[in-house]
Amino acid sequence: NLPVLFEEWRSMGINTAFVSESLASRSEFRSLAKEKGIAIFIIFPVFYDPESLEGVPDLYAITDQGEQAKEEWVTFVCPSRQDFRKHKIGLAKDLVERLNPDGLSIDFIRHFVFWEKVYPDRTLESLMNTCFDEHCMRQFQKDTEIDIPRSMDTIPKTANWVKQNCLLEWTQWKCGLITSMIGEIAAEVRKIKSQILINVHAVPWRQTDFGGAIKIVAGQDFAKIAPIVDFLSPMTYAHMAKREPPWIHSVVMDIHFQTDCRILPSIQENR
Repeated sequence: NLPVLFEEWRSMGINTAFVSESLASRSEFRSLAKEKGIAIFIIFPVFYDPESLEGVPDLYAITDQGEQAKEEWVTFVCPSRQDFRKHKIGLAKDLVERLNPDGLSIDFIRHFVFWEKVYPDRTLESLMNTCFDEHCMRQFQKDTEIDIPRSMDTIPKTANWVKQNCLLEWTQWKCGLITSMIGEIAAEVRKIKSQILINVHAVPWRQTDFGGAIKIVAGQDFAKIAPIVDFLSPMTYAHMAKREPPWIHSVVMDIHFQTDCRILPSIQENR
């Protein structure tokens, strides 16, 4: 019952809703949002795309163990695939043209990691690292002019060599894939609607958590992302992440000290 829902939202002081494309596609929803003065951000997943992976399994990102990047329901596309990137940018443009949202909330814009199941006792070495498919390896060598020895003839060998010999370059390159994708999406949708607001869902890891995994594993460099967007939204789900509530503040402050961006922490309600 959308009219009742919007009345409840207004009575609670809610002024913005982050919603799925399917909900935003309902004309009644958009009309009521405008009538009630509630801004709408559409959540736009990027590298989490089960439908594309089902149709083209070759799109899977590949872990440092040579396996497809998937854990339970989390499955990820290789972030260096230019055709897929162009396809996603086209979908974002179409979304903004059709539904005219107040904002676009870019989600799953990282390298593969099921961060919701990464608890405080984990280490960097225990986390899977991606993507080591032939596309990423070829592009990494081209962009950095680093030559991986031909004797590294398996994915685990290649991954170990990269982590031992050029981890910094690898991490910077990984972060670049994510930052550039955010930049390309933002630039294209702003051509359609110059005032659209851009939010990015951020993995809720501080700079030193898990040995610097926010960049090494997730590939999110907040200092580089912040100038491109209007908001960073760390997904600080304390209960899910097995953290105490003050941890939320520490994550927000850690990002704050890295950037000048406005920060919208997402918090988890438990009933």
